[in-house]
Amino acid sequence: MLPKLNELGLIEKLLGKPAKIRATPVEEALSILIKREKEIANKKLSALIAKKDAFLKNFKNYELKSGIEEKSQFSLITDRRAVISKGMVMLKNAKRTMNIITSKNAFNESFTTYHELVEETIR
Repeated sequence: MLPKLNELGLIEKLLGKPAKIRATPVEEALSILIKREKEIANKKLSALIAKKDAFLKNFKNYELKSGIEEKSQFSLITDRRAVISKGMVMLKNAKRTMNIITSKNAFNESFTTYHELVEETIR
């Protein structure tokens, strides 16, 4: 375990007989761990963005070759996060109208939460 802690910069090995180990101060150790996690997250995010771009490029080529067109359709979305995500995309992409069937309470909650996006879309 000590080599791993040393590699992470969380301990220092003091020279002497016998060799002693000193822990990195807590505030500094937490900063080191946070920086490391940010670097890992940024690498994963960069890889995902590259994969997304490659996928979309290939998908657009496929759409052009196959002549797929998006048509009006009904969708049933039950997961709250999926509903919010789909609604945001629809608001951003709406050209003239968007029809939503929902309860009054759900509409009020969504409208008050995302009123800035709705106002921006209307403008």
